[in-house]
Amino acid sequence: MWIVIGAVSIPFVLFGIEGLTGSELAAVATVDDRFIEPIEVRRAEYNLVQFYRNAYRDQFTPEVQKSLNLRAQALDGLVDRTVLLNQTQKLGIVIGDAELRDAIISDPSFLSDGRFDPQFYKRVVTSGLRLTVPDYEQTRRQDLAIQRLQQVVEDGVILDEAVVRDAVLAGAEKRTFRYVTLETSKFELEANVDDEEALQATYEANKFKYQIPERVKATLLLATPEAFDADIEIPEEEALAFYEENKDSRFTQPFEMRARHILIKVDAGADDEAKAEARERIDEIAQRARDGEDFEALARESSEDPGSAASGGDLGFFGKGRMVPEFEEAAFGLGPAEMSEVVESPFGFHLIRAEEVREERVKPFDEMREEIVNELKLEAGSKKAEEAAEAAQTALNEGKDLQGVATEYGLTVVEPEPFARNAMILEVGRSFPLANALFGLEAGSYTDAVDVEGKWVIGRLDEKIPPTIPPLEDVRMMIRGDLRRAEGERLGREAAEKLVAQARELGSLEKAAEADGLEVKTSEAITRESVQISGMGVQPGIRNAVFALTAKDATAPEPFTVLGDAIVVGPGETEMPSAEEIEEQSGPVRESLGQQARRELFRRYVDELKALADIRINTQLLEQLPPV
Repeated sequence: MWIVIGAVSIPFVLFGIEGLTGSELAAVATVDDRFIEPIEVRRAEYNLVQFYRNAYRDQFTPEVQKSLNLRAQALDGLVDRTVLLNQTQKLGIVIGDAELRDAIISDPSFLSDGRFDPQFYKRVVTSGLRLTVPDYEQTRRQDLAIQRLQQVVEDGVILDEAVVRDAVLAGAEKRTFRYVTLETSKFELEANVDDEEALQATYEANKFKYQIPERVKATLLLATPEAFDADIEIPEEEALAFYEENKDSRFTQPFEMRARHILIKVDAGADDEAKAEARERIDEIAQRARDGEDFEALARESSEDPGSAASGGDLGFFGKGRMVPEFEEAAFGLGPAEMSEVVESPFGFHLIRAEEVREERVKPFDEMREEIVNELKLEAGSKKAEEAAEAAQTALNEGKDLQGVATEYGLTVVEPEPFARNAMILEVGRSFPLANALFGLEAGSYTDAVDVEGKWVIGRLDEKIPPTIPPLEDVRMMIRGDLRRAEGERLGREAAEKLVAQARELGSLEKAAEADGLEVKTSEAITRESVQISGMGVQPGIRNAVFALTAKDATAPEPFTVLGDAIVVGPGETEMPSAEEIEEQSGPVRESLGQQARRELFRRYVDELKALADIRINTQLLEQLPPV
């Protein structure tokens, strides 16, 4: 993102035309003796708007656009670019005609059928980029000069191999952690939330939290596929042609089997003794199964597969390529009700019992006819619904009555309760394009037809309802719930802090938890780059604390809050990468560190140039520029 906004590696997001007036009075900014004109800022801002609109899609609301402050971003990027241009001139970096020509003719944007087409090039520049060819080529020449300067600066980066190795070790190291959860819900029972003064004070201090957001009251016209497919007849030959066209991809049932298994885990890197112990356990279970004990009951009792043990080892139906090869080879050789010998896989030792086998077969047309006909009718109904919505749109734009248009074109009229911008709309669903369009209308105006989950919807804005703050009585129960949760969190936090102190005194989280009758759990392994922690979501604080813990620490210094619950974290097990893994990962890590170091070096270089430059911003003119 910085590269885009900084206009360094993708300068065309921010390029402009320089020197239109040559007057400092008409410039938004002056960098040494070079002017940044209003048209440059507006074009750069427009390009950033398009960039973010493509990135955010339906969620790029006017509020989001305002929060991004794209005009300031655009100007900052243009200032960066200008100080770099000035530096290329000082250093005598010149891009010749031949180099410019080579860059343009090799640009994929200007290739037509794999070859550079001069006419296509001119159309892209004038229509797509909205520039004259000379202006574009001047800008491209400047960008190439900046890129050469960037290469010269970044060539100064040299990586120490020790840094690379440390980064590999840090990135590949895995750790589990032990933790205790103190659930807020248990402490909420102790919370007193009947104090009228506290309720009133909370309401007064948090009125905007309970504010009902801006809403719209709208009348919606719906064109649904189901409303148009009742009279559609699908000829037998059309359904048969669809079947033949999709027989291999959709109507061929692949080989599948349903099986149960019992797993005794063996950790990666386990020694021979641990493997032998696991093998002995699975052999005992296998013998009990051969002696007639129920396999499903044995799986519930003994299996160490957390995903299937509770369901008696049931893996459901699976086809080829879903399981590890060792497992598949044994499972696919079984017939219904047959049990395998002990199977070793990277996860440990398995016993497999086949429940049902489905051989590969092509489903006959007669079996699929009804499904195909219904799908084709729905597809045809969708097309008719779209056509009806477009015709209704035209009629409404001509001033015809909404109810009359709905009757004429077979649309359903819906009048949902007033709704906010991001709300689920009754009988329609959630649609940011529809909501954004309605919130941008004047009363009595219509949106365009919008596809919402297969339905075509036209909205008429009837009324905009401004944000309102409800009276205390309307939100009393909500405030009581908030106070109860807050007090529960406070009490849970206090209990967690006491547990931390007790664990540090006793030297062990387990000892402290046992004294308080609390359960200690073990997390899944995480790395320093882990974004989420299983069962906890995104918790960078916990992740960082885990990798700061040493074996001597009983717990992290402070408890954490996860979804309102207090979590006390202690050290677990550490797994370091092997020599082979270090060697395998060194190349990508070296490249990543090099890119990061080059970006940081060039960013510092740009900042130093800006610090030395005479930069003046015409704030008044900047604020007066019309919105893009």
